[in-house]
Amino acid sequence: MRLSRIIPIVGLCLSVGAPVLAQEPAPAPDPSTLPPAMVLAYLDADKDGQVSLNDYLTRQLPKLVQFDADGDGTLSYKEFKETLDAQAKRNAERSFEAFDNEEQRKRLTQREFLGYHAFVFKTYMDRDKDGILSEEEWTKLASGR
Repeated sequence: MRLSRIIPIVGLCLSVGAPVLAQEPAPAPDPSTLPPAMVLAYLDADKDGQVSLNDYLTRQLPKLVQFDADGDGTLSYKEFKETLDAQAKRNAERSFEAFDNEEQRKRLTQREFLGYHAFVFKTYMDRDKDGILSEEEWTKLASGR
């Protein structure tokens, strides 16, 4: 792999964790503008060459910490909405209500947050339902098809 490809991957990986430590989070690059192979390499948390549901959820977990502004280990509706892209923000309230099922003052627990992302992966990302996110599936998702 050429160095010119490694540097952006490292930058993408660091951009997810860095905001947790920084006072003002640096905006992460829009994944839909990155080469599919780069996105899949990042999402492949266990580096087995495939992006499974577990890999995807592993990469979503830092968002819970990053956007939990009050540090209580749960996400309010406002905090939850900040974790979403523009398309998902339009449906945020309905999604939040659907996954907030533990009746603790309209807050998502870690379990509910990961449940939401598991639903997204299984319903919208893994279109052929084989349990793996392929480059073709990512490309269609990123292009809005």
